[in-house]
Amino acid sequence: MLNNSQKHPYIEIMDSTLRDGEQTSGVSFLPHEKLMIARQLIKKVNVERLEVASARVSEGEKEAVRKICRIAEADGMLGRIEVLGFVDGKQSVDWIRDCGGRVINLLAKGSYRHCMQQLHKQPQEHLDEVMRVIDYAYNRQMTVNLYLEDWSGGMKDSPDYVFWMMDALKDMPVRRFLLPDTLGIINPLQVVEYIRKMLRRYPDKHFDCPQRLRPCRVQHLGCRAEWMPWCSRHSQRPRGAVWQRSPCQCAGHSERSIPRTHLYRRKPPQCRQPIGRGL
Repeated sequence: MLNNSQKHPYIEIMDSTLRDGEQTSGVSFLPHEKLMIARQLIKKVNVERLEVASARVSEGEKEAVRKICRIAEADGMLGRIEVLGFVDGKQSVDWIRDCGGRVINLLAKGSYRHCMQQLHKQPQEHLDEVMRVIDYAYNRQMTVNLYLEDWSGGMKDSPDYVFWMMDALKDMPVRRFLLPDTLGIINPLQVVEYIRKMLRRYPDKHFDCPQRLRPCRVQHLGCRAEWMPWCSRHSQRPRGAVWQRSPCQCAGHSERSIPRTHLYRRKPPQCRQPIGRGL
């Protein structure tokens, strides 16, 4: 989570296990299984945010979300429960509200290519639809977080589109802007570059940087971890470097793919093992 108004950057955990599991081939949770997992994540693991489902998937999914919201509300933690919603007029917002949810993570297109090739819509048309959904959710007393899907691709190939979207949406009632590397196409140094551009242009906005842990990233977590201290303007060379990349032979993550720069610094004495090794 990044915000220039904060004195120091910090890590906030948003778990999307329950949502991603439903979309993965061969993996499916029953409503009571989702409820058990969600209860453990909130009460025992103390996860700050839990994205539990995608809107309008099935009646079974709706039943699971309704039960999770009921339990969370009883414990005073309903604000932690989030549901992925879509730019579909009132349908996703009404679906989430009927389940008892109060937070929608709205999925918008963060790159010109996705807007034109997936939606087959002009950017202005898509933007108008996004703004109508945000207004409707706000009027129904819901919190809105906005995913800019394929944001990394947008910053790489069509940054003017990304900034145009942000300029239009920055004054809307959006609590967080989520900036995902949806397709895993950028390296850690590019993440630093693009995040800094966003922070400098929109210093008062609240940004999240969700990263999908694909198999190579789980095995060699250091490939992603090394950029984290550099994501904010407040993180000038912290004393005692704590991030170091472990060797990774995956496609696109070779030793030569990331140049040895000032990010590679001396390990502190208390940290003997590189992050990611042994996972």
